[in-house]
Amino acid sequence: MKNMNKKLKIDPIAEARKHPKFKQFSEEAEVKIKLGIEIYEARNENNLSQQTLAKLAGTTQKVISKIENAEVNVGINLLQRISRILNLNLQLGKTPLVASKIFFNTISLNTAGLESKSQKKDLVDISSRDANKK
Repeated sequence: MKNMNKKLKIDPIAEARKHPKFKQFSEEAEVKIKLGIEIYEARNENNLSQQTLAKLAGTTQKVISKIENAEVNVGINLLQRISRILNLNLQLGKTPLVASKIFFNTISLNTAGLESKSQKKDLVDISSRDANKK
């Protein structure tokens, strides 16, 4: 019996990698994870709670948590609002999706009694992921 168990031992990860949609799923998950990390770090740099960011972006704390934990596909409109508030550059390829100087950011953060940062931080560039790191 023991010999039989050793022969039947299967690596589930190796089996999953053989599936035709594994690569597509992995790439989509990677983008969501990177996006979540960027938003989490920028939110902390701006000393914002999830609840405050949610209020400024017109959503709920639960949605912000799901974005940061890569548990949801975020819509482009919400992503633009979050990018403005956190002073992030949102870019797809060579075309910026959010203008570099946003007055909305300053107004929203000042209304909440918070200081905004003047410099922009780059958000995930989906078209050339990690191309600069290699």
